[in-house]
Amino acid sequence: IPFRSVVTLLQPISKCITKCLTSSYLKIIQGIHMFYSNLLLAFPPNSNQPSFELIHSIYSSFNDFIKETLSGFEKNPHSMNMYTALLLCNTTTESNHKFAENYLAIIVRILQKIIKDQYSGMKDAVTPGEDGANPEIASQDIINQILNLIFQILDQLILSMSGETR
Repeated sequence: IPFRSVVTLLQPISKCITKCLTSSYLKIIQGIHMFYSNLLLAFPPNSNQPSFELIHSIYSSFNDFIKETLSGFEKNPHSMNMYTALLLCNTTTESNHKFAENYLAIIVRILQKIIKDQYSGMKDAVTPGEDGANPEIASQDIINQILNLIFQILDQLILSMSGETR
């Protein structure tokens, strides 16, 4: 598909895509993740392809969401938004190992907080999304998925380091 055709198709749905980032429904999150993964594969952010503002604005929206959610992890590290942010961070890290390096300290602090909360008995601390909908997966499942994503991101970062640094 020609690049201009993709941009033309994305124009009407770009705002909807960014609004869906805060959904509490797993299927919507999975759809956004699939879209983002395919977009990164087709149009890498650091490629030499022609610059189109719409693609860059979508990437910027996703990056802003990741940054804001990870930075505000103290509020609710077990939320669906945290799951979404870590899922997108993991996807971005797969194509650009340097991306997650910016969030390494925050990711480690999220891991520490989740473990601390687990030991202090806050394992059911998941709240519904902003839209008031009930999450489609149980709180312990969200925590397990978040932990899995954190370990995947850390694994990618360690594998991208030189042997001497590891």
